[in-house]
Amino acid sequence: ETGKTFCQNKVCMNNGYCGYDYLTYYCGCTGGFGSFDCRSTQNDCSSSRCRDGSTCVDKINGFECICAPTQSGEFCDKKFDPCLSNRCDSGSTCVSHGKSYDCICPPGKTGPFC
Repeated sequence: ETGKTFCQNKVCMNNGYCGYDYLTYYCGCTGGFGSFDCRSTQNDCSSSRCRDGSTCVDKINGFECICAPTQSGEFCDKKFDPCLSNRCDSGSTCVSHGKSYDCICPPGKTGPFC
């Protein structure tokens, strides 16, 4: 068979395009697909920028970082501090525990937010 015959038989998967010379063919892959016939997705996690103990999840033509409880941001490169947006009142002290926090109340004040 010639390269042209392979291309006419649509050997390239997932909307890849086929190129050929007389005896051989090649596939040009699009949309995050790879391999010789564009059947497999590329592993976008191999070059991900996920940081600080996060987990990379490979997607078609991209990736997602699943952050550790104390991290945030697209690449988990920001420290998550729940005390920055807490509801502790009356001069209480915020103490963070991963994604949650407690309010330490001053004398005479009680309740979850003092």
